[in-house]
Amino acid sequence: MATMSFSDVLIERLQARDNTVHKFHTIISKNNQLLRSIVELEKAVELAKITQHIPEGSPSQQVADLDRRIKELNEERAEMYKTQSANAQRLVNLNEQLRIKEEKDSKQTEE
Repeated sequence: MATMSFSDVLIERLQARDNTVHKFHTIISKNNQLLRSIVELEKAVELAKITQHIPEGSPSQQVADLDRRIKELNEERAEMYKTQSANAQRLVNLNEQLRIKEEKDSKQTEE
């Protein structure tokens, strides 16, 4: 088995870390998009209430649609958080398995 230099090991580990971090980039960017959409929709609802002089108890169809869309986006964001959490847990488990395997390999190499 060829011995890797310190710099080779360091580069390999940094690349592995970058690959891991990159997996979450999509989730984070989607979450940011959802947050921006929610903020924009909430502003639109407030603007609609102000410009149309809609009392709080009787929203128009447009405001009801915007409220429904906000609810959908919040549910989608919650689902993304669940997915992100599950992915993070899988990553922790895989890192632990990798650490154990590396320890076993190290012990076998020493013997």
